[in-house]
Amino acid sequence: MFRKLREMGPKSVLVVLAVFMVIFAIVAGVVVGTVEAKQATAARENNEQFRMDEAKRERAELKRLDGIYEEAKELSHQAMPGFLLLGDDLTAAVGGNKTDYGLALQQMVSDYILNPFRFEDAVASEFKRIVHTNEKRYALPVVTIARYGVAGESTATTLSMDGAYKIVLTEPVTVPAGCYNVRISFQSERGDYIYPLVGGNKRNEQVLLLDEETGTRVAGTIQPVTSSDPIEYLFVRSEAGEETTFPAGTRMVTRQSQENREMFPIVWLSGMNGGYDSIDELIEQNLALLEDKELYAEGYYLVIGRIDSTAAEEAAFEAAFGDHYLNAREYLNQYGLEAAGITPTSADRAVLPTGAVPVSLRDLNNISRYPYTLNRAGYIAIGREVYRRIEALGFFDRVQGVLDDAMAQVAAGAVEE
Repeated sequence: MFRKLREMGPKSVLVVLAVFMVIFAIVAGVVVGTVEAKQATAARENNEQFRMDEAKRERAELKRLDGIYEEAKELSHQAMPGFLLLGDDLTAAVGGNKTDYGLALQQMVSDYILNPFRFEDAVASEFKRIVHTNEKRYALPVVTIARYGVAGESTATTLSMDGAYKIVLTEPVTVPAGCYNVRISFQSERGDYIYPLVGGNKRNEQVLLLDEETGTRVAGTIQPVTSSDPIEYLFVRSEAGEETTFPAGTRMVTRQSQENREMFPIVWLSGMNGGYDSIDELIEQNLALLEDKELYAEGYYLVIGRIDSTAAEEAAFEAAFGDHYLNAREYLNQYGLEAAGITPTSADRAVLPTGAVPVSLRDLNNISRYPYTLNRAGYIAIGREVYRRIEALGFFDRVQGVLDDAMAQVAAGAVEE
């Protein structure tokens, strides 16, 4: 080859060398391109693997945090299962334009107890972004408020529906085999005339007819069919079965009496619809509503007084319930306007020295029919004070302790696989 190059002329040699250089450059370019392509492919594969590993890691972390969250949520529910509101017109928030004191209580519990519970504050720094992105996923649910206030009910009706008084049939009733309506009559075991479902928005109630001597039972619903005294009711069984006759004295168990026994009980009986004969009996009725509630045995409950209560009544309730008694009249007179953010009007200033509830907190539109009810501002003021009283009883300290333990679990990553 070199001999041939020597035999060739200088120009020919240059041409050959140029051709060789071009070929070498092409080959080198192909080689370099192939190497770079392989490197780029490897980099893409590495990046893709990294993303896959990162996604897998995030999924594992989410699964781990989900486990912690579910455990923490269950613990928080056990510590604060919700609030049970029992009563009549005031509990039903007559005049409040659909705002009851439970709404204010619920909002304050969310603001001061539940919302500060943030998983993002406890997890490792590399996972804060995950939790922040899924913030709603790890928020504790809004505390439950179970409302059993019905306008127009007597205290005896309220107690019977809640199970504090047994409800018994006053006449025998034959329940047909099919799901057909049959007239039914009942009263409290003490002989009180009761009239459930007439006030409020609820039109029927699930009940169980139970013959305690034989154990015979039939589940169904009751509903009123007349609105004037004496109110008549219909019963219809939930499922077809055998025709059954229940004698007078058969017990009728309401669904309400079986629900929410574990919640924090708050009783606000205005008594404006009758159902009791003396202040002592009204106190006994409050106690009867509380006695089967789980938290009552632990000292967690609240009784709210009437807004038209007398000094003698307030003294009796104070003696019976102590720190568990909220004197609504006194509180609203002294602090209600401030709590509601209202500047006293001339009408307010006129009644404040008498100890009465300020006019700005009263339901003036219905005052002729419901003289002892509040407006929206009045119920909000009561709700805020209810929160403060529950806090003073130490209940929220207990809840906070459970939430703190849950946060510690998050920080430690302690969750069962």
